[in-house]
Amino acid sequence: MSVRRLQLAVASCLPLLGTVGGCASVTVDSVPSDAEVGILLTDEAAMRVIGRTPFKAEVSELEALSNDSAITLVVRRPGYQTQQFQVTSGMLSNIRITPRLLPDLPRNFEGVNRIVALVLRGQRYLIERRYAEAVKTAEDIKRLNENVASAYEIEGSAHLLSNRLREAREAWTRVLEIEPDNAEAKSMLSLVESKLGIKRAKPLTPAHGAGTP
Repeated sequence: MSVRRLQLAVASCLPLLGTVGGCASVTVDSVPSDAEVGILLTDEAAMRVIGRTPFKAEVSELEALSNDSAITLVVRRPGYQTQQFQVTSGMLSNIRITPRLLPDLPRNFEGVNRIVALVLRGQRYLIERRYAEAVKTAEDIKRLNENVASAYEIEGSAHLLSNRLREAREAWTRVLEIEPDNAEAKSMLSLVESKLGIKRAKPLTPAHGAGTP
């Protein structure tokens, strides 16, 4: 796991001649959200959890915990690859960190092959209109890895075709959390929300280059 060194540095809350009052801050807003934010300490083996995304703290608060010139922040969420960011104190800028967490997919071929087989089975159940079995298969996939978008696509389709619109909306929303540029998921979610009478302030748009030419 590599550590990303941020090019912008931040300042502690020391009064400086000619500067505007206020403390520099660090904001962490991950995709998906609700990830743990922690700080690595030189005198402790494990990280110390200090909040969840969306997260914001004054640099002076982090410096008080760090006891070092470099502040190493950790962003982690079950099922996703952990990311680290190093912030160096000493300059005058607020920092916003917006990591897109990547799914931590299984690294063994047996697990991958099992997921592929279940996805194909779920798609076949949809074609055969066996919607309850399709949903069960989607649950089987999620038990192996909760970040496989195809599981939620199968689930969303089965719920929509069974007129369980709220469950369908939840499933298609989860697809977009995993794959934000999934044009089919955007289209299906818009359809479901239209049926539910939900109007968005900003309509979902397909990914660039997707759709009909």
